[in-house]
Amino acid sequence: MIEGHSLFVGKTGNGKTTLAKDWARSFQANGVPVLVLSSMAGEWLDDSPGGFCADYATEDPAEFVQFCFEHTQCFVIIDEGGDVATNADKDVISLATRGRHWGHVCLFLGQCGTSVASKIRQNCSNFFIFKSNKDACKEIDKSAIDPMVYSAMTLDKGYCVAIIGNEPGFIMKATDWAKVKNTI
Repeated sequence: MIEGHSLFVGKTGNGKTTLAKDWARSFQANGVPVLVLSSMAGEWLDDSPGGFCADYATEDPAEFVQFCFEHTQCFVIIDEGGDVATNADKDVISLATRGRHWGHVCLFLGQCGTSVASKIRQNCSNFFIFKSNKDACKEIDKSAIDPMVYSAMTLDKGYCVAIIGNEPGFIMKATDWAKVKNTI
């Protein structure tokens, strides 16, 4: 299992949610509840074959943060982090700054590195950068500090630059997560 908080950023339709759901399945398989804040919470409550069903999902940030701090040791996903995890939303930021005290592992997803609050980026240990523009890569590089970040400008759909902890960044296919997760 991955340790520390993580950030997935990149242009829409490049694999962030697919990879997030793969992670969520891994956590659930290990008995860890999955909690999701998303403007499309229903997408995370799909119990059809091949779908993914979170243990809890909502569109309400205040309700979500309260629920998270009433539970311990959960995999916490904040989808569309650029919408809810802004510098103005101190409650959602508290998941990045204090979530670990509750045993949570948080995953923040956003379309652009510049839209996710800087305190969130600074508290992430792992970065998965999908196709992004130069400004977004520059902003992520302030936290990830790895020249591989800029490789995200030329990635094909379904690929990302992975920077896990203090390890050097590398390019991976998002669907190859099963090959990578056991090395972490």
